[in-house]
Amino acid sequence: METYIRLRCNQPPDIVEIDPKHLLESIRKALDCDTIEITPFAGGLMILDDCGKLTGKPYNPVASLVYQSKRDWIAGDVLLAGSGLRDGEQDIVPLGKNLQEVNLAVANKIWNHIMLEQERMK
Repeated sequence: METYIRLRCNQPPDIVEIDPKHLLESIRKALDCDTIEITPFAGGLMILDDCGKLTGKPYNPVASLVYQSKRDWIAGDVLLAGSGLRDGEQDIVPLGKNLQEVNLAVANKIWNHIMLEQERMK
């Protein structure tokens, strides 16, 4: 099994295990979707539900901030991944251990900040 960071809509970020032998199926299950989109972000690749907005998935504040687009936002959970070789071919791979730890720590800080702001606004 491989580990990926999952940025969830309504819960803190977590680590999810993905079966590399059934990569696409495992990713779709982790994101609860049928089709995926892969888009670059500053720290690697973001894997998201291609139809998240169309199917009414909720706004993902952490993923939207990580994505850093002024014109778009993310709906639904996402996975953070790297790009590398798998069986000699370019593919989705887990972030390296150090990069995964840093990204998870940053994602948790963003999540905590958003939760504090929401509490203040009540």
